[in-house]
Amino acid sequence: MTVRPAFATNIQVQLAQHKATQPESHWIKVVDLDAGGELAGAARWLVYERDPFKEGEEVVADWWPEASMGREFATKTLQQLDAPRGKMARRPHFMEMMPPTHLSPMWRPKGGKYSEGATVKPWETASNEA
Repeated sequence: MTVRPAFATNIQVQLAQHKATQPESHWIKVVDLDAGGELAGAARWLVYERDPFKEGEEVVADWWPEASMGREFATKTLQQLDAPRGKMARRPHFMEMMPPTHLSPMWRPKGGKYSEGATVKPWETASNEA
């Protein structure tokens, strides 16, 4: 699969943003070396080496324009969804942000159930793009 230059640039910009704004953000990708390095799947994890709530991490829907009703609504919704984590995850932990179910169709287990241990072909090579 050939990646267009504009798309490749966009990927690099997004990775740089993640590294700058969320140093705990780590992207993991799995490639199939037998298929010429074809992407088999990817996942995004947040790795917290300390309590992320100790210093009061503020959740803001900053993709909405400032002072908009959409931003206020989205921010309050995110804060409510994140509130239980603020009580239970008060120590170092991992948090999956983008599930590894984003797999190339040829790698998906039959039946479409990822939690039943229906294994995908053994992944022998993982590349951490953090």
